[in-house]
Amino acid sequence: MALWGALGQAQLAIHDYFSAEFALQNAAQLSSDPSDTITFVRYYVDHLLGLASGRALAAAVAATHRWPGSEQLWYLLGVVNDLIGQRTDAWYAFTQAQALDAGDPNPYVYLARYAEDEGNDVVAALDLRTALAISPNGPNAAQARTLLAPIADIPV
Repeated sequence: MALWGALGQAQLAIHDYFSAEFALQNAAQLSSDPSDTITFVRYYVDHLLGLASGRALAAAVAATHRWPGSEQLWYLLGVVNDLIGQRTDAWYAFTQAQALDAGDPNPYVYLARYAEDEGNDVVAALDLRTALAISPNGPNAAQARTLLAPIADIPV
């Protein structure tokens, strides 16, 4: 488990993505901890791999079935679905992630983008303000500010 994960990280360091995927998948399958599965699914998201082939989606779906209480895995499933253009499935995954951990600002940003695209500016403004209140300097804070700028005058 830890050995497979370490091997996967070493393979990533030398950009051997095929071997890294194999090692990270083994770590995820053999581990009794969801963190190895999170690392495996994040591999696909961070490197934008396995999207066209369906491997990223298959891994993310299997991960949420194995670890249904993991907010991070539901969030990553949402990201994978978003990246492949499956916005409805992404919305459901982000909503599940939000239900599991309302303190993670990341799903709010995606859900706000979807609401804004649908013309639901009140929900978008609320979600973006919530994301920024939770984590004003987090990884998606700049995106949240950019999305909020045109609808900042909406009272919620």
